[in-house]
Amino acid sequence: MKYPLLTILLFLTTYSFATPQIPDKLQYGLNELSIDGSRILEEYYGLNHLPYYPFESTSTACYRGHIGHYKIINNRLYLSKIQIDDEDSNPTYYRPKDFNIKSSAKLGKAVFVDWFSGILICYKKDVLISP
Repeated sequence: MKYPLLTILLFLTTYSFATPQIPDKLQYGLNELSIDGSRILEEYYGLNHLPYYPFESTSTACYRGHIGHYKIINNRLYLSKIQIDDEDSNPTYYRPKDFNIKSSAKLGKAVFVDWFSGILICYKKDVLISP
C-alpha cells in the first residue's frame, strides 16, 4: 500500500463516537415506548416551509432541541406535549396544527399528527417493536 498512514487516518475519521440522541416518546396503551430516529415534528416545519424552527439544541444528546411526546388514540397519532429540557409545553404554543381542526378540539391540547405518514420503529428498553 502506497499511503498506509493516510489509509489509517481515513479509517479513524469514518469511525466516530457520536452521542446517542434522546428519543421521542410514544404512549401506546399502558406502554411508554421510545421512537427510534424520530423526526416527526421537524417534518412538520419542513413541509409547511415555516420561516423559523422554534427549537434550539439543548445538548449534544438533543440536537433537535425538544422531545416530542405522542399518543395513539383511536388508531391515530397525536402530539400530546413537547418537552424542552425538563419543562413540558403545550404543543399548540409552537403552532403545529392538524388540517382537521375538529379532530384536535375533542382532545384538548393534543394535536392530530396528520402530516406524518411514515413508519414508526419503537422500542421498550432493549426490545424492538416493529410493524
